[in-house]
Amino acid sequence: MHSTQRRSKFYTDFPLCSDRASDLGIPVKLTIPSILRVAFCGVLFFAVAACEQSADDSLSRRQLQLVQEENARLVALVARIDPDNARTTALENGKSTDQNVAVLSAANERLRGIYRSDEQRRSAEKNLVVRTGIERAVEEIRGLKFKKPVQYEVLDRKDIRAALRKRMDAVFSPEEFEEYARAQARIGLLPEKFALREKLIALLGEQVAAFYDQHEHRLYMYSDATLENSMNRVILSHELMHAMQDQHFTLSKLPLTEKHNDDSAVAASALIEGEATLLMGDYAVQNPSAGMVLENLGAMFMQNTAELATAPRYLSETLIFPYQQGIKFASYGMDSGGWEAISRAFANPPRSTSQILHPEKYWGVREDPLRVEWADLKFEGKPAQVDNVVGELGVRILFTNWHDAAVAAKASEGWRGDRYLSFASGDCLVWKTIWASNADAIEFFAAEEALLRQRYKAQSPVSVERRWESNRPRALRLVRNDRAEVLLVDAPDSAKALALEEQFGR
Repeated sequence: MHSTQRRSKFYTDFPLCSDRASDLGIPVKLTIPSILRVAFCGVLFFAVAACEQSADDSLSRRQLQLVQEENARLVALVARIDPDNARTTALENGKSTDQNVAVLSAANERLRGIYRSDEQRRSAEKNLVVRTGIERAVEEIRGLKFKKPVQYEVLDRKDIRAALRKRMDAVFSPEEFEEYARAQARIGLLPEKFALREKLIALLGEQVAAFYDQHEHRLYMYSDATLENSMNRVILSHELMHAMQDQHFTLSKLPLTEKHNDDSAVAASALIEGEATLLMGDYAVQNPSAGMVLENLGAMFMQNTAELATAPRYLSETLIFPYQQGIKFASYGMDSGGWEAISRAFANPPRSTSQILHPEKYWGVREDPLRVEWADLKFEGKPAQVDNVVGELGVRILFTNWHDAAVAAKASEGWRGDRYLSFASGDCLVWKTIWASNADAIEFFAAEEALLRQRYKAQSPVSVERRWESNRPRALRLVRNDRAEVLLVDAPDSAKALALEEQFGR
């Protein structure tokens, strides 16, 4: 027989000598090479397992050594501050290496807790001294005294989002957030199906060092925000200004949480943030080591800007606006009447972002916004789910998404008032704007028409004097009258568009 044939026959025909092999689910015709492979793999497996066991023992002993060394260091540290609790933990002979590691690790965690508590106590004592100095500096710069001690509370960063959710839920329900986001998406300010509430929590969670809560009248500082850091001291001066504002002018009286007028809320925020940022600048000038942190006011109140960088333009700009534009507004008031002028502004605050963008409309000849009035706010028997105001800032941001900045600024100037209503979860929207002149209304009309054409890829649009419309893919109506008003209707079909126009276009 040929050698190759002999090898083939040997590999193929040598049976497994077991009558019970098939009972075990093993093929009876298992060949010798298969058995060898099973046997060798078994030997290899046991060898590796033995090596792994040996390695595990070595690692466990090394881990025990490291935990013992850490225990000795921690005992020495705690002995300086709390000798009664500085106990060395002895190993127990009857326990395994891993069990002793667990016992020592628990002891070390206890010692670390003692040391951390002492560090926090000493840090709080240092912070108290620095804090008192900053409070006195704020009083001197602003020319007012705190009426009562500022209430401080320390907050861990991991707790900030829970605190923000609690505060938001006290003002807006999750359903209100969803309806608002749908309405903003219909206008074009937010993306479709945008998770607004969670994004706001993430954005506000990037704050650093401290923040003031006007509802609880407390100034919160983060546990890891030491006042040895110059930026934290500058930020504390800003937040202390809010505490002073609250004590003297009652911040809760301002429309900061107004549900039906975003524009008014942002304007009020610009007043309080503008003053606080102005004072913060004065504090930094008086403390040169802290001055350098004022270079970027927008980023200053953020621990990092990851959330800000990924936020829709409308959110990021309305968040930064009260600081960057607010300080210009406050500076205009300071130039005209000093800190006393800003104090008077709290009694009659700005009503629109137009007054913040153009301070002369507030500090000079005052120009308050005009209100859009409708006799009936129901459509098809149902009330509007969102009733709000976009404002000049909102219009500018909207157009910046579709035009260059110069066009956006020009098309939003001359704003005198607006109001929008959202029905059917954002599927039906009516938005009326009022302008200072027909020329301003024409500029807005042209910019909004171009936006609608691009955004919806409007098919077969019809344009006549003072009117533009399209029925595909949505029923859009843009109508201008001779009173410098422009009405936008955005509906799913022409019948609803006609009904909305007839009811709200008069």
